[in-house]
Amino acid sequence: ASGYDQLELVKYFIEVAKANRDHQNQDGDTPLICAAYSNRPRVTSYLVSDALVDIEVLGENEMTALQWAKKEGHQLVVKIMESHIEKEKKRREVVMSMLIRDVPAWLRMLHRPLLESMYGNNVARDLHRKKIKDSVY
Repeated sequence: ASGYDQLELVKYFIEVAKANRDHQNQDGDTPLICAAYSNRPRVTSYLVSDALVDIEVLGENEMTALQWAKKEGHQLVVKIMESHIEKEKKRREVVMSMLIRDVPAWLRMLHRPLLESMYGNNVARDLHRKKIKDSVY
């Protein structure tokens, strides 16, 4: 559905049927990879902004959705994904600064699984690195 620009069907699968938003088909492609490869900006925008898919999943030929969009010359899809990546990077920086400033290192380490579920593996990993450098336990 994502490769054919069927946005309402994609929304139904994710929001109503609770389908795995990062499901990989027999070729290893996710809905985001299919949308990016097929130049489907509306579906791509929904998947990265609302459905919160994993933008870094590797599909066929070990390429991400962004790499496929660039290879195929789909500039609007590339712009949508790069904008999302930049927003996520800024959000992670804000979360990191708040957590580092406000949460003691021992508490960050103790609640790592919770932080991963709330903010993603990258934030939890970065907090763990900060804990190693942190002298306050």
